[in-house]
Amino acid sequence: MFLSVFDLFKVGVGPSSSHTMGPMVAGARFLDTLRAAPFRVHGLRASLHGSLAFTGKGHATDRATILGLAGFTPDDMDRDRADEVLADNARSRTLTVEGLGTLRFDPAADLIFDFDRVLPGHANGMVLMATDAQGDVIARETYYSVGGGFVMTEAELAARGDDSRTDASAAVPYPFSTAAEMLAMAEGSGLSIAAMKRANERTRRSDAEIDAGLRRIWQVMRDCMDRGLETEGTLPGGLNVRRRAPSIHASLMNERGMNMQAPHVANDWMSAYAMAVNEDFLGRTYPPTPPFAVGREHIRDFATAVGATDPVHHDLDAARAAGYADLVAPPTFAVIPGQRADGQFVADPEAGVDYTRVVHGEQRFTHHRPIVAGDELRGVLHIDAIRAAGGHQMVTMRSEIIDVDDAPVSTSLSTIVVRGGE
Repeated sequence: MFLSVFDLFKVGVGPSSSHTMGPMVAGARFLDTLRAAPFRVHGLRASLHGSLAFTGKGHATDRATILGLAGFTPDDMDRDRADEVLADNARSRTLTVEGLGTLRFDPAADLIFDFDRVLPGHANGMVLMATDAQGDVIARETYYSVGGGFVMTEAELAARGDDSRTDASAAVPYPFSTAAEMLAMAEGSGLSIAAMKRANERTRRSDAEIDAGLRRIWQVMRDCMDRGLETEGTLPGGLNVRRRAPSIHASLMNERGMNMQAPHVANDWMSAYAMAVNEDFLGRTYPPTPPFAVGREHIRDFATAVGATDPVHHDLDAARAAGYADLVAPPTFAVIPGQRADGQFVADPEAGVDYTRVVHGEQRFTHHRPIVAGDELRGVLHIDAIRAAGGHQMVTMRSEIIDVDDAPVSTSLSTIVVRGGE
């Protein structure tokens, strides 16, 4: 398996790689397609579906889509220039695009949050369109933001099982598909994991390019950290959450050189640095959980526990007679894969959550299809909001539950309360 370090660490824009970076990348890709087209484009449209529609406002998906269609990319976006373009678009209802001229795009009419239609390929789907002088659609492409800022067209997603995938490429000196294989290669080659990784990277870039790329990533991270330590006030988003990193950093600076530091102070410094970055880019996304195989007994036991007596939950013949492939789970069964995903945040050392002080606040589900026995479900966790209330922290988490084909099954939205005080 080959996944470049520049795939794992990339310069982007928050708060979410899938909901912010991905739509911006899709917009820029669509412009490239239009530049190569034999016809003239007069206007642009976009529709957001599934999770991009339901949580798009909070993740600035609308802003990212507009900026992508204006030609911006996450890697080199100028924030001041982006604000100017958004303000101009709000006034003129047009976008001026390199190579395409001035195009009609009214965000109130041409950017649609389609809450009713989930696209079949993935929970994060969007459709980008180009129109002619009469406003008729003359080009259309469906994109899926599959996580980490990666974007696939409908055709690319359908063909993702072939050898064209980046992570399926074996054209590297040290390919691996498991950690055990990687460790075995390290023992056999006498090289460290880092040295083998560099050898793999050399198939794509020179040493100078690798070093320059890593230095740039570190500099961007450093700039984010410095900005977070220096910026006071409240976080964006309207929740009036106070920035904490500057005050923690100031307190630590005041204690320097006073022989007052306990051993845990080193962790306080790390927390301040991490918080400085996290507060500047809210919206962490965790990798998919390992597959959870839904068995018939899982469904029967859960149905019995919640008092769901419908035969489709207990009797295979009844379920098949009702049109299901196997036993069908009660709607709240989604809490099982959902909480498997939610647990990643609570267990994350960087989150700093004391589990003994966690109270479950709210749970909601949006089902895209029934869960049936035989499903293998994974959860992709997104941290949608963190706010202070009454001395406590309210954390809103969204788990996109998907099957083995990455098709959406359910969206679990939960809120936990991390109690403050004693």
